[in-house]
Amino acid sequence: MKVWGFDPSKTSGIAEWHTNRDHSSIWCDILRMPDECDHYWFGVQIQRKLVKLIKERGKPDLGVVEAQSHNSMGNNLDGVIYPWGGALAFVGVLGAYGVPVVRIAPRSWHLPFFGKGFNPPYKIHKLKRPDPRTGKMERIEYLWKDACVASCEQMGIVLPTPKSLAHNAADACALAICWRTGKPISDEYHPDFIRLVQQRNERPTGGDLFGGAAA
Repeated sequence: MKVWGFDPSKTSGIAEWHTNRDHSSIWCDILRMPDECDHYWFGVQIQRKLVKLIKERGKPDLGVVEAQSHNSMGNNLDGVIYPWGGALAFVGVLGAYGVPVVRIAPRSWHLPFFGKGFNPPYKIHKLKRPDPRTGKMERIEYLWKDACVASCEQMGIVLPTPKSLAHNAADACALAICWRTGKPISDEYHPDFIRLVQQRNERPTGGDLFGGAAA
């Protein structure tokens, strides 16, 4: 089975995993946009790139997209428009090709991907004023994206360059690997999703939870 993972943003990450193969075989990339790309042109470009990938690589059996928040992000409209635009382009293009899509909420893939008890690296930021949420003079930033990049590299997955954008592709790899934790975006896709899960459950024993040890 071929799964596409998709981490939507202005520079979206995409990954392809044939689930009967080792994780090191995962292909991934980032979908680069033209420098002059505004919100409207982004919609055209992201769909063109997805259609081009389908023509080049063949359509997947399942798409996995990171779910987007319904909350606004203050004045950061780009932080809303580009991720939502990318997500809608992904589900729309795959839907036009008859490919079911599931969504995984941000961070909900951390446990199945990293394993129980995993502690990510972190950075401590000193503050001039107490944090309104904790009252402390420092804030801890957990570096989940760095952890995802490191895990993918340990699996032997070749990530794209530059390094500053590799985390988008790494997140897409994690989404593809954790596809069975997804929720269909529509009841219409539920039967197809259950069928794919059952097919995977019928595979021979000996592989790990997500098939990483499969030959």
